[in-house]
Amino acid sequence: NNLFQQNAMTRLAIEYNDVSILENMHSAVGHSLLFGEKKREGCDIFEGWMLDEKIRARNIMTQSILCTDMSNHFVHADELDSLIDQVRKLANDIAEDDTDSEIGRNEPQPILSIL
Repeated sequence: NNLFQQNAMTRLAIEYNDVSILENMHSAVGHSLLFGEKKREGCDIFEGWMLDEKIRARNIMTQSILCTDMSNHFVHADELDSLIDQVRKLANDIAEDDTDSEIGRNEPQPILSIL
């Protein structure tokens, strides 16, 4: 696990500066196979994609892999809980506004403005 890698000062721990060591390694290996020097001919699942689409896909994959580091789990869970609370409050505010008056019913509601 990451703690073992860090305490043993392994090559991976040093290479990834003790930050999400195994997750960074998995991301790097995967991207090397998909985009890098280890990419195999005929296995390009991104063939025909524009460069900006490949970059976006790579960023999404990297963030998805890094988020599997359980040392950050509770931080992410707290952020998600906070976001859910904000959406609930905004939805309640909108519902109250709708029942209080007819004014503004045709105006778009900024439900996604908090994101």
